[in-house]
Amino acid sequence: MTLRARLVVAFVYLLLLAIIALALPLGINVARRASSDFAVQLTEKAEDIAAEVPAAQRQGDAALAALVRRQPELGRVIVVDDDATLVADSTGRRPLGTDYRYRGEIPLALNGQPTRLERTYRNTGTQYVVATPVVEDGRIVGAVRVNARIEQVQQRIRERLAVLVAVSLTVLAVGTAVAVAVAGSLTRPLRRLATTAGRLGQGDLSARVDEDGQAEVVEVAAALNTMADRIERTLKAQRDFLANASHQLRTPLTGLRLRLEALNVTGDPNARAGLAEVDRLGRLVGDLLTLLRAGVPPAAGDTTDAGVAGQEAVDRWAILAGDRGQRLTFRAVTECPPLAVGEQDLEIALDNLIENALKYSPTGSTVTVTLDRDGEHGVLTVADDGPGIADDERDAVFERFYRGRSGGDLPGTGLGLAIVREAVQRWGGSVALDTDGGTRVTLRLPLAALSPPAASPVREPSGVGTLAN
Repeated sequence: MTLRARLVVAFVYLLLLAIIALALPLGINVARRASSDFAVQLTEKAEDIAAEVPAAQRQGDAALAALVRRQPELGRVIVVDDDATLVADSTGRRPLGTDYRYRGEIPLALNGQPTRLERTYRNTGTQYVVATPVVEDGRIVGAVRVNARIEQVQQRIRERLAVLVAVSLTVLAVGTAVAVAVAGSLTRPLRRLATTAGRLGQGDLSARVDEDGQAEVVEVAAALNTMADRIERTLKAQRDFLANASHQLRTPLTGLRLRLEALNVTGDPNARAGLAEVDRLGRLVGDLLTLLRAGVPPAAGDTTDAGVAGQEAVDRWAILAGDRGQRLTFRAVTECPPLAVGEQDLEIALDNLIENALKYSPTGSTVTVTLDRDGEHGVLTVADDGPGIADDERDAVFERFYRGRSGGDLPGTGLGLAIVREAVQRWGGSVALDTDGGTRVTLRLPLAALSPPAASPVREPSGVGTLAN
């Protein structure tokens, strides 16, 4: 999970806890308040009816019946006289004249004590019951009782809780949006740092990050820029060293070789041995300089046509293969877009692999260079019919100066496969070795583009791509 996502989740979690901590007691209070408000309204309506009862009684039974039926939402409304005898019923459930002294709220109301309670009925369930006295000229002349279904209260509670939930969700949504914005503002400088670090890792040593924002970010940005400056100076010094060393080391070796060749004219065996050692030293110096160069980050944007590079490598070694009575072939299985690798590094890797394959393969054998594509990678394989490499040496042969047992007394520095690995990994590629029936080394290198290039297609020689001598 990204830092931005973590910040948003943490903020939303705390906001959710705060909303629950506030909304829960508020919801309980809302429910209680809704019940209380409903009871108060029910009492007020009962009192309003009680105030109109004396006038309705003077107008007759019809007026009184109309009064109690005027508000059907109240459920049931009854009126009793001062003897607790039923004189009006909105539902007609009981006959007029029924004695209601058995209902405790009626005697209390007739004694001037308004009553409010909840009662459960067998047929209608739980209801609110309100009873209030009917007063005329300062005398209690009867009582009014009003029943209301509890579902009416529950409906009010649900409505108010729905409003509370809607407000809570709105607060949560607004808070989440604010959290996303704040987290973005906090992590945006970090993404810029990561982008700059990535550009530096890809070889763009001019990449720098703006030193602005929070104090901590500015501190990290300044440290990154300082590090980039030092790396740039160090690599420049390393490049300068490579350029100077290449000249300074090879010049005396060339002079020494010329002198030994002059002595060799006389047939001096020491001169011939010296020439062999000079050649060996020259190869060793070249290999070491190549390894040193592999440690320098590559320039971003370099691409190479793998088909052209593979064919040219085969062309370079065709004469040596013919002299040794070997068969060297190149075959492109499929068209492959350009590889995101420097041309020189790819040439170095192919040259070392082909040279090793020819060196360790017997006369009459075949060395095959194959180009294929695997998803977002180009795959170059160099396979030979040689003795192969023992399983316990598969990793060791990529170490510097290690020479496998199958090499015997053949000349070499033990740097070939190490150079291949360094050159390939420098561009984000990988190298794998398989020794089942000979040796097969596979290079996987990233493609520079995911679509086939419009420029030069993979070049394939006539026939099956074979150079034979």
